[in-house]
Amino acid sequence: MAKIVFLEGAFAGHELDIPDGGINIGRSQRCALTIPDGRMSGEHAMLRQEDGSWWVYDLQSSNGTYVNGNPVQAVRIGEKDRIALGGSVFTMDFSGRKAKASEGGPALKSGQTTGAAQPETYISRPRREKPEETAGAAAGKAAEASRDDLQTIKDLNAAYESMRTQIGRVIIGQAEVVEQLLIAIFCRGHALLVGVPGLAKTLLVHTLGHVLDLSF
Repeated sequence: MAKIVFLEGAFAGHELDIPDGGINIGRSQRCALTIPDGRMSGEHAMLRQEDGSWWVYDLQSSNGTYVNGNPVQAVRIGEKDRIALGGSVFTMDFSGRKAKASEGGPALKSGQTTGAAQPETYISRPRREKPEETAGAAAGKAAEASRDDLQTIKDLNAAYESMRTQIGRVIIGQAEVVEQLLIAIFCRGHALLVGVPGLAKTLLVHTLGHVLDLSF
């Protein structure tokens, strides 16, 4: 078992045991670990264990996630690394010793202890910027339309890559399935997911729903 040792911020001086599945961290009450910090995003970062190592993922937070002073998107954590989220700074302890109980310390919410159980905490909608319209003659508008088409293709490709990458953080080892599912969505087609229990079919659809800002 690993634990967080808080050095700075609202929970400075406190410790917290975290489950092997990992946790999501942010200001929102939806997170497994809620930290009252105005500099922290609602859903800021996730700690997750993969192949025996712990990783921290930034969830497209406003102020970023830092490890040893460097901004990161996803990085493996060492025991002496300092992770900064907003105004909170902590290290990870992998010794197996349980966290010391202390009044007023952080606590995990029941049923929200693992990153896999709460994909909405690290899946965000792809951002798309609309090109500005310019005035001009008919020929100029035609040329602008052509540029708009190219920009739309670029935006679509960027959205695809963003969704594929973010879904891949939740659904591990099924890149081809994710790719085919996204192609079906972009083509306005239908997809039938078939497989034995335990292949994360429901989690995949749940995650896709959050990426597209749909209910599930």
